[in-house]
Amino acid sequence: MLDDDLDAADRRIGDWQATLEERARRAADFAAQVRDLAVDASVLDGAVTATVDQGGHLVGLKLHDRVRELPAERIAAAVLAATRAARAGLAAHVRELAAESGFADADS
Repeated sequence: MLDDDLDAADRRIGDWQATLEERARRAADFAAQVRDLAVDASVLDGAVTATVDQGGHLVGLKLHDRVRELPAERIAAAVLAATRAARAGLAAHVRELAAESGFADADS
């Protein structure tokens, strides 16, 4: 009887360890994917393109020659809009990666 209980406990511990090791592997894979992320978004028909890194920081900005015809306030607003759109795209992409990795639920 005691041996059966010990064997069952040993199996549960082994199962728990295997589960934790698998979750750790998935977490490491997820972290590697997120670490390499950069997301672009464009506004004004591609005249302004912003790139954000995995932290949502602006790391790239492309302005088409067409922006020279626009007032400075419009260019500034377009830069902000493109940056916001890139950040929204980043958040969506991270959620997608989390779901693919099995971490869509905050309790995972």
